[in-house]
Amino acid sequence: DETVGTTVVATKSKTSKGQRHVNATKVVRIVEVKLKNAQLADEFMRYLVFIGIYIAIVMTQRNGQASQTVYQAVRAVIVDQGYTDPNGVYKTYFDIVSTDDLWNWLEFFLVPRLYQESYYHGTWGPPMDPRDQYSLLLQNKLGGGFRLLQRRIKKTSCLAGDDWRNFTQNCYSNIGLWTADTSPFMGSDGTTQYNFTSEPGQMGWFVQTIERNQTQAQMDLEALRANDWINRGTNVAGVDFVLYNGNLQILLVVQLLASITPAGRVTTSFQGSTLSAELYGTSSIDQLRQAGEVMVVACWALYLIVTVLEMAEGVTKGDPLRFFRDGGRVMKAIQMALFAAIIALWLRIIVDPMRSGLQVTENTITDSKGGPVDLTSSVFLMQSYFTLSGCNVLLSVFRIIYYLRINFTLSRITDTIAFSVVPMLQFVVVLLMVLFAFVLMGHLMFGQDLLCFSTFNEGLKTGYDTMTGSGNFWELYGSNPISAWIWYIPFVLIMMLVVLNLVVSVITDGYERVDKHREKMRERDLDDVVDLNFGVQLYRGFIRRVWFIRRLVVAPGENKHVPKKVVLDLLNGFEDKERVPFSEILYRLGDRNVTEETLEAVIERYGGWVQDVAPDPIKEDMAAHEERVKEEIRRVEKEIDEAVSLQQELMKQVKLLEQFLSLEPTYISPHDPEENIKPPPRTDAAAL
Repeated sequence: DETVGTTVVATKSKTSKGQRHVNATKVVRIVEVKLKNAQLADEFMRYLVFIGIYIAIVMTQRNGQASQTVYQAVRAVIVDQGYTDPNGVYKTYFDIVSTDDLWNWLEFFLVPRLYQESYYHGTWGPPMDPRDQYSLLLQNKLGGGFRLLQRRIKKTSCLAGDDWRNFTQNCYSNIGLWTADTSPFMGSDGTTQYNFTSEPGQMGWFVQTIERNQTQAQMDLEALRANDWINRGTNVAGVDFVLYNGNLQILLVVQLLASITPAGRVTTSFQGSTLSAELYGTSSIDQLRQAGEVMVVACWALYLIVTVLEMAEGVTKGDPLRFFRDGGRVMKAIQMALFAAIIALWLRIIVDPMRSGLQVTENTITDSKGGPVDLTSSVFLMQSYFTLSGCNVLLSVFRIIYYLRINFTLSRITDTIAFSVVPMLQFVVVLLMVLFAFVLMGHLMFGQDLLCFSTFNEGLKTGYDTMTGSGNFWELYGSNPISAWIWYIPFVLIMMLVVLNLVVSVITDGYERVDKHREKMRERDLDDVVDLNFGVQLYRGFIRRVWFIRRLVVAPGENKHVPKKVVLDLLNGFEDKERVPFSEILYRLGDRNVTEETLEAVIERYGGWVQDVAPDPIKEDMAAHEERVKEEIRRVEKEIDEAVSLQQELMKQVKLLEQFLSLEPTYISPHDPEENIKPPPRTDAAAL
């Protein structure tokens, strides 16, 4: 029969192929690692799309180039340019050292610069258009007047004794939560009272609004100066104002503060923060950003659900800490919490009443009550948002580095860091102890003379600068030549030559451990995983997952791909066997859509075939002879053990006999109880 004959031929073919054997242990190990990497790669691709959209949105929200343009332009005009004070001395904002300098700068520089009422050609040209007045560089228009700010400190904050208080009458400590003074104070005229008018939550601010008129503003400043508005109780004084750039649609909140130290010196600072005039405009970019924000929130919600389910899976299996044993999952949980804070902050920014309540007219920008604009809280919210976003981006980079573990060549650096974490933490503890000692040493030696060691924070900064090669030895030498050598030389020798080399040593040791780990993987038959090229992995994993690309890349009938889960299912129960007949694996195919040729190709790709070697009669005889010799040796060893045991038993009986012979018992005579008779000596064994 033709059909039967055909069936017999097919059966014989499979039987002949079934004589081959498969190293199931090796195949399972490789497939498990590849399956884990494939799952990690899928998650990596989704994460790249998600984080790419998020970074694009944050970049458009920040609009850093436009913000920096406005910031630098205003800084150059307000801070970097100077003026000539009434004493004929040319000074800039950062040259202010006293309260007199501060008043002179306000009256003779800031007011004329902010309240521009004529074009650059002076008064001989046409008058300035009212809509162009009060604009810096003709492009940045002042929203209203500016505000004078002051933060005061209580007299009772001084810690001096009664005698010293009587000598100085008044003394003040540094500003703090419990020393800020919000009570009204009197001017030098004894009649004018200045009240605490700042918004709630702003610690110790007193506010004086200066109207947007150059003549009136100078008169107001002169009156405040004459009435000692800034006096011994002032800890911080300054100004703030808001500028609007219509070209870039940006609000610039400028704050110039002068801190008065307990010694009476004034130190100045400049801060400019930008805000978008409108969060959502009508441009196509704003509309795309808004759509992207919705996508990010939706993706975050999905990620959060998956993270919660993964945590719950460990709880249901009786291992609540299972989720936190994987560094990648821990980073994911932290980032999900960080995203929650970021989204909450952005929603708070959207509904911010200070921004949404701005009243914009042809000449001024005021708050909802018609008063001066105070965008301090809005600036704080925006700065917090971008600070958290920056931390989030850094964490995203760490997660991307973690995902690079899908390829052992790319993960060499990350694995080195992972192996070096514990010794590096131990090293950091020692480093901080040594650095703390040098900072304290520098504070004691130079803290009185040099700002770089006046406080612990300044000392840390100086120590870091010296470690990175930016330290200034001659500054220390100018303060105290002997102490400079005593501090600088040991610091350089210990921190730069010893400590930094130890860092290199720790990292090198981690790199060597990575190599040893890879050698162990090769010993476990994972060469195909360890030596896999990233380009080949990209081809096999990413491109071939897309079915329409696979049709273009792989010719019809040449697809030898078998899902890894199917391979593991076929080899289930054979994980510990290094020699499994191929026929048993074929028997498990059943109705799966996998041909015998495809399965052979998969095993061939993983190097799973066992090389069958023909039996050698000589080697078999030698093996049998060795087995017989081993059996004879075991028999002799057993007899020796029995003889030793018998000898030990006889020795015990001999010792008991010797103890018995050493005794000399005494007998009582029946005739005379008082007479003791010793028995005659026993000389033979029969008598015994």
